[in-house]
Amino acid sequence: MGSSLSVGLGGCFAGVNGCDDHLLLDLAKSAGIGPSLFFTILCPVTGLCCSLILLAPFQGGVAKQCKGGGSAATKIVISSGTNVNGWIVPLRILLTALYMSGGNPLGTEGPIIHLSASLGVWLVSKSGKKRRKFLSTFGVIGAAAGMSAGFNVLVTGFVYVIEELTRSLSRKLAIILAFAAGVAVLVTDILERSVEYWIPIPHPKLVPSHEIWAKLTDADINLSLLLCVPIGVLSGFAGWVFTQCAWAVLTFLNPGVIKHAPSRIRRIFLPEVSHLAIVGIVCGLLGTISYEVTGMNGVWGTTADAVPEALTKGIPWEHMLLLFLTKFAAFILATGAGGPGGALVPSLVTGGFLGLTVSRFVGANENVCSACAVIGMGSMFASVMQLPLSGVILMFEFTRANKLLLHIVIANFIASNVVCRLPHGSHSFVHRTLAHNDTWMKLHERDFIETDEQEHEADVEMFNCSLRNWLMNDSERLRSSFDGWRDVVAKRHKRWLKRLQGRAGDAKSSDAMVEPSAHMSKESFESNASSMSGPIERKMSNGSGFDIPKRSMSGTSSKDGSKEASDEGPRAMISLDSFERPGAMMSRESFASKNSNDSSFAGQDLEAVRQQRRENREMWEKVSSVLPALNFRVWKSLNRAQRTAIAELASLKTNRSDAPIETSASI
Repeated sequence: MGSSLSVGLGGCFAGVNGCDDHLLLDLAKSAGIGPSLFFTILCPVTGLCCSLILLAPFQGGVAKQCKGGGSAATKIVISSGTNVNGWIVPLRILLTALYMSGGNPLGTEGPIIHLSASLGVWLVSKSGKKRRKFLSTFGVIGAAAGMSAGFNVLVTGFVYVIEELTRSLSRKLAIILAFAAGVAVLVTDILERSVEYWIPIPHPKLVPSHEIWAKLTDADINLSLLLCVPIGVLSGFAGWVFTQCAWAVLTFLNPGVIKHAPSRIRRIFLPEVSHLAIVGIVCGLLGTISYEVTGMNGVWGTTADAVPEALTKGIPWEHMLLLFLTKFAAFILATGAGGPGGALVPSLVTGGFLGLTVSRFVGANENVCSACAVIGMGSMFASVMQLPLSGVILMFEFTRANKLLLHIVIANFIASNVVCRLPHGSHSFVHRTLAHNDTWMKLHERDFIETDEQEHEADVEMFNCSLRNWLMNDSERLRSSFDGWRDVVAKRHKRWLKRLQGRAGDAKSSDAMVEPSAHMSKESFESNASSMSGPIERKMSNGSGFDIPKRSMSGTSSKDGSKEASDEGPRAMISLDSFERPGAMMSRESFASKNSNDSSFAGQDLEAVRQQRRENREMWEKVSSVLPALNFRVWKSLNRAQRTAIAELASLKTNRSDAPIETSASI
């Protein structure tokens, strides 16, 4: 309740978030500043203030956990079962009130769920309970209570937790969740009645009035049933566009999310502290366009009461389309920039705008327009959040319209199927963000800790995550280094690899030598090799009796041309110079001249050289049985360290009976 109350009262300064007062806006009007200019200035200012709070070093940077809508952070709290900092709760309330009161276009329910889950975990930890199972369980209970209290709905909080946060529950915990949701709704109602005696609390209405549903005729119901099909299709496509565009904005502003370092120009001209301010300017301008054309606010703030207002004013479909596009664009930008607000209310509002646009376009009456607005709300919520069941229950609890239940179910089903069948549409924005979260991946994407076995697995993963590199054996270290080298090669030579794939067919027929790409930076390779505890020295043998001489993969050349093992630590494993790329095509003369200048042939007679070449040929025959893409011409062009490394990998693969290892020659 604290977050909703602070956002509602904070909106009274600017006349947004369902509040009818305009304290600051009235002062601005007296100074000759209209609403358009006022919000164009206020949105980036409040965004900049939120950025400064988020990046502050207070309590070890705990405020940064409040960045974003809160759904991803809630899932991390529940899945890990770890204690949280108690400052998350007041910081969430402060950031949400400041961000939405300044006219930025997000909602309050996502932050409410996060602070409720964090509050439940923090209270249990203060009572002396430290087990991950207890902390995770009370995090789920807090999330269910927060969802129910935020929307003032009973069943939706319970269903939302099952569908999004846990995905599996025992019978005992289900009863506890239902009880917690009921208590949260009751306490919220009591507190609101008590506070309203002293302070008037704004209560914006998300959906049209309930009296409209009694006026629906059979013809209106049939027409609404017909229109729910295009509304569901458009909502599904809009949900897919939201996920892709929001993810593109996030990776552009914060390339560190996908493990990319920002360029120097981006760090100078687009620092992280300016992201919310820049997006605030754009959102303020989008709101200005919609306000000047339509005469109503459809972008600034939560706009929780925008759909009933648009119905009352009878706005034509062209203006409704503009309201939908501007609100949808601002919604995408604010979410991608990491604004401290949720996506639940904006998805409902944009869905209502879309439903009104379709119904006004076909010339339907006001009753059908109201029904289509509700249908659009549920379908857009289902496509953006990818929670079709929660969307149905939520809209039913909002409207109590039994006549529209079938329409909402059909529209949600269509929207969910459309968004999932589009490219990269199987995951919502929240889950795409979690896929690049280290903690989430360490826990193997587990949603909830309910049993002792799951608690033990979480303890092992969270405790051993920093010791994983130390616990690796030599085979795993060697494979990790090779995989890191291969990944860097693939990233740095993506354009060259595309040209190579186009010539793959000709290279096979002509037995042309494929250029093995082997460049990588020293910093990138050493980051992969930093986990090595020493040089890898071993003598390995496969099932066919193929022996590899015991040596280090990096060393010094002795006087007789042989490699001596080196004990220089992790960097002695593989020499960076050993991965120098040879020429793409090498003639017999150039290869002979290269070998003739090699120190490995110095001081040896011709018979020794021939013997060494025969051994080299035999080694290649053994390796080619595991790496069939490695032809002999490529093998001859490699130096000794490269041959030894590939031979050891081939032997490891043979011993483990795994699939063949892809080298750069086979990529």
